[in-house]
Amino acid sequence: MELSITAEKQNPLLGRDEYELTIDHTGEVTPAGDDVRKNFAAQQDFDRNTVSVETIQTEYGNGISRAVLTVWDEPVHEPEDEEDTEDGQDETEDTQEEDDA
Repeated sequence: MELSITAEKQNPLLGRDEYELTIDHTGEVTPAGDDVRKNFAAQQDFDRNTVSVETIQTEYGNGISRAVLTVWDEPVHEPEDEEDTEDGQDETEDTQEEDDA
């Protein structure tokens, strides 16, 4: 998957920058929004928790998609490492314990 920025618009009033991308994924399925977000953040050296994918539109029969992404000044996504609940146990363990009781 190759990402190319086609337009960039700064919006300081709302604390964000908006990007329009062209995604070349010839021979592959349309990439998931999370994959686009991670690749774009890595390519542009942004914190991926500040990047939101607004839309991805694929041209019919073509391995080219167009996407609109927003990069916020502050994180908008929860950190991805925190999959445990507050008490340190995984949520699936809690459900299994309740089923056994």
